[in-house]
Amino acid sequence: MISWNASTSAGARSTVFFAIICGLVFFNKTKRSKALAAEELRMKMLERRRSKLAQVEQEAELQQRRSAAEPVVSGPEGRQSTARAHRREAREAAHAAARQARRHLQLSLSLPDKGEVHDYCYKAGDSKWHTWVDILPPFEIQDGTPFASIVVPHAVTSQMTYMLKMLLSHEKPVMICGPTGTGKSATAAKVCSLDLDQELWRTITLGFSAKTTAHMTQSIIDGKLSKRRKGIFGPPAGKKMVLFVDDFSMPEVETYGAQPPVELIRQHVDNGGWYDLKEMAFQKNVDTVVLACMGVHGSITPRMMRHFNLMCFPEFHDSVLERVFSTITEWYFGSHGYLPEVTKLSHAVVHATLEIYRGAMTNLLPTPKKSHYTFNLRDFSRVIQGCLMNETPNDFDKTDLVRLWLHEATRVFSDRL
Repeated sequence: MISWNASTSAGARSTVFFAIICGLVFFNKTKRSKALAAEELRMKMLERRRSKLAQVEQEAELQQRRSAAEPVVSGPEGRQSTARAHRREAREAAHAAARQARRHLQLSLSLPDKGEVHDYCYKAGDSKWHTWVDILPPFEIQDGTPFASIVVPHAVTSQMTYMLKMLLSHEKPVMICGPTGTGKSATAAKVCSLDLDQELWRTITLGFSAKTTAHMTQSIIDGKLSKRRKGIFGPPAGKKMVLFVDDFSMPEVETYGAQPPVELIRQHVDNGGWYDLKEMAFQKNVDTVVLACMGVHGSITPRMMRHFNLMCFPEFHDSVLERVFSTITEWYFGSHGYLPEVTKLSHAVVHATLEIYRGAMTNLLPTPKKSHYTFNLRDFSRVIQGCLMNETPNDFDKTDLVRLWLHEATRVFSDRL
């Protein structure tokens, strides 16, 4: 902020204005030079790719000329057909290399101007950047789907599904971490049961608790693996296995700070197996990759965590929550024959539940005397699920919906006070 009064001399004012003008000119020159440098770098990369493409095409043409000039192999007919096959394979390889170079040349270098780089996914098929919402497949809830199994896709689930499928397909262990009720387990189960190639992949699902022991864990896993040969176990021949462990950090910590079931999984990832408790010989488990889920309040040892590719589910924004639960309520009221006036209140029910949920999270904080003041998205989901449990749609109007919602909100939130 520049301030002066009547006593300020004209020379001082001229000096200040001159300094401002010089600063603006310098800023514009700096900005223009950065833009020119970026454009120059882009042109250099394009020129480099064009030269590479030209080199590949020259090699392909030279190989084709050599193949055409090569004399026909004398001898039986089998030798001549073999020579022709070799020349044809050489031409096809050269053309494939040229096509690959052209695809690289078509790669778009410019990133979108809006949002962040993590908001986009690059599709090599059309050489364009797409938002995660754009690549979502068409979604439709099937009739009879249990409420707990419904996963409405959005940007976060699109990101997690894409990364999970890529990592598991390359047999990389994955850890999913996030707050309670954000859909970690449902997303992981969907990837294992639908997105992975079911002709190739099998799944072993485990749920850890405070009373889970290493012996129980090993017995369950060994019971679902097949013996390949002596000392080698795994899924059936030609298949691969996902070992999906939910609530990974739940096992009780022993005296020396370890969690035996977690250490058993660590031994499998570290050494490729564990010891057979009957024969007392090392058992190697092959073609098996670990997928684990845990909450934000759990913790495991660093020597176990170092093996995982960590993925985190964030807290959902209000817009995401409204989209997810409005989609579910509209589907339920519309597919079960409810009155139109009831279907129109879907957004109002979700919005009212969101207001109460946010108010409880802000004002009802846990204290030593009221440690049960802990609310998460499962409480939000319980209210919506309770509103969808009515079995008499013909005799159910908007007044009944309001009364039912009030009952469910009182049951979930008010009964804790």
